[in-house]
Amino acid sequence: MPQVDLFSGLKHKQFILFLNGGRQCIQLSAQRSHVPFEEKEIPAENNIKKVEIRLNNNVVALATGENLKLAKANAFTCALEKLQNECYTIKQNPDRQTIKIEKNNNKAVCEVIKSEVDAASIDKKLDDNNKGFRMMKMMGWSGGGLGSKKQGREDPVEYLFKSNRSGLGKEDCKMDKQYFKNILRNYVESDDIRELQFEPTFTKEERALLHEIAKNFNLKSSSYGQGEQRRLIITKKTITDNQILHEVLINKNTRFLDRYLVQVPKCKSHIFPDHTETLTL
Repeated sequence: MPQVDLFSGLKHKQFILFLNGGRQCIQLSAQRSHVPFEEKEIPAENNIKKVEIRLNNNVVALATGENLKLAKANAFTCALEKLQNECYTIKQNPDRQTIKIEKNNNKAVCEVIKSEVDAASIDKKLDDNNKGFRMMKMMGWSGGGLGSKKQGREDPVEYLFKSNRSGLGKEDCKMDKQYFKNILRNYVESDDIRELQFEPTFTKEERALLHEIAKNFNLKSSSYGQGEQRRLIITKKTITDNQILHEVLINKNTRFLDRYLVQVPKCKSHIFPDHTETLTL
């Protein structure tokens, strides 16, 4: 493909809509894109509430409602529809792969699961029902490992995390700070962009240690779940929205195609016809 200026001719320039955060997604996307955002009530007659949404001081949507809450909801709906026609939209693939790490008999065991599906009920191999898989096939992937040397594993359960002292999961590994540090260092130094999901089999103290190490490696870490269901997710936070567009649309990077879905603005649909499907929150 010839060199393409992804943002030429776009009304909102380099604003990118990232579908995450519910009704806050436009405001959060503006922050990510460093574009001024404003949502405000404006005067209206007959006890009707009116709200407008602006990006970079340009009116994106104007809507009314019987009350302020309804007016804001209507304005958001209008703005979302308009922005998806005029801007790039990104959404995390709900069927994206996640690396699940759990502790079993004081050994760490890895496998790859679909991120938002119960691990006990999924088929862990990719299939034609996965939109990311279909897109990867359309972009020329014919199976086998990912990467320029096909170093990735076709069977996701075989993904390896090796430490400097011994292989992950070996019986002589001691689960101490150095052990976890080696795991996260390998993750940082790889080109893998999948999330690491540490299961509830890790103790509260071990999760706290992983939080600390992740911070030192400039990784994003967050816990969710209650009590015995508490899990820790670690991800790379250096991936920008511009990088996602470039890797998906231009480089057709299979790792990014698995993790992100992209919808292009209408004026770019003739250039990227495989990315015109409307994404939803």
